Amino acid sequence: VNELRELGTRLRPSILDDLGLLSLEWLVEHNMRGTSIEGKCDFEGLDPTQRYHPDVELALFRVTQEAINNAVKHSSATELRVHVEPDGDNLVLTIKDNGVGIGGAGSGRIPSSRLGMIGMRERVHQVGGHLDVHSWLGRGVFIQATVPATPPPPQSDTTEEAED
Repeated sequence: VNELRELGTRLRPSILDDLGLLSLEWLVEHNMRGTSIEGKCDFEGLDPTQRYHPDVELALFRVTQEAINNAVKHSSATELRVHVEPDGDNLVLTIKDNGVGIGGAGSGRIPSSRLGMIGMRERVHQVGGHLDVHSWLGRGVFIQATVPATPPPPQSDTTEEAED
């Protein structure tokens, strides 16, 4: 039972249910502790307490989580910025760091064959969005996920009565 509970938490963290997109701010702060990276998360033109479809929130959370993990492990960055803003009917998540870039990348698009990139791309595509990743040697990584700003499913206010 404990293992199933832990697995469920890893699949959809409870902080995401509690905070929605504000969980991205927590994610940055939590993962920057003990590193030399100065992390910042901001929301432009967006009420971060606004809720979106749970799958959209989860996709943005997981993309941010993967990007942060990569930056902490591999980038030698000193700064990382997570930015979310609306664009028409979409939400645009941008993550930038000032690290060394993705190994072997010159300038431009990153091959999508890397496992982390595959996971990020699949999560974004599952909610009808698209992902762009660019890297410049010695100048960092730029990740942009554009997803539909789908509202959450309607909640039923009626309580079903048990049948006798």
